[in-house]
Amino acid sequence: MHTPRLKAVPARDALDFAAAYAGAYDAEAMDWLGWFERPRPEVVQWLLEVTEHNRARRSRELPASLRSVRHWRRKDSAFFVLVDRAEGRCAGAVSVQVKDGEVGGWLAPRFRGVGLGTELFRAGADIAHEQLGMTTVRAGTQRSNTACRRALEAAGYEAAEGPSHHTLPDGRTVEACWYAHQAHRRAELQVEHL
Repeated sequence: MHTPRLKAVPARDALDFAAAYAGAYDAEAMDWLGWFERPRPEVVQWLLEVTEHNRARRSRELPASLRSVRHWRRKDSAFFVLVDRAEGRCAGAVSVQVKDGEVGGWLAPRFRGVGLGTELFRAGADIAHEQLGMTTVRAGTQRSNTACRRALEAAGYEAAEGPSHHTLPDGRTVEACWYAHQAHRRAELQVEHL
């Protein structure tokens, strides 16, 4: 599948997962996501330089500590790598929780602030509706994350009921707001036939 500027590709192997996660290891993303563990900075930089052109070689060179797909994969979600169509570089990731239809994702620093958040959340809605058959999907974010809120709204998500607070993986509790996307408000993605 693709949006105007991104390809949404199911994660195939440990390199796909590691490169996608590398886009969220900067201080800004980790603050929003509440993560507290990350690889060494030089490993993160190496992962951010993976492209479609060097992928095969980088896959062979992937550090042993990152090779286990089990380390990355969650059985309860559909995880897609977002590839920038112009550069062939991992721009981020989007996932859909299979059990509750919650959509989440992030963009690597160099791909933020240019409207790709809208495409990320449209891709998440389309994956959930078209591939997983979900009628409604939800997304939550910190109330203070205005960029994420704008991207959700631009992608056709509407304000929805949800818990007013959320505890992040690092233990912080933050004010939250919730959005829902209905199947009748289907995202406009094109499907590429392989």
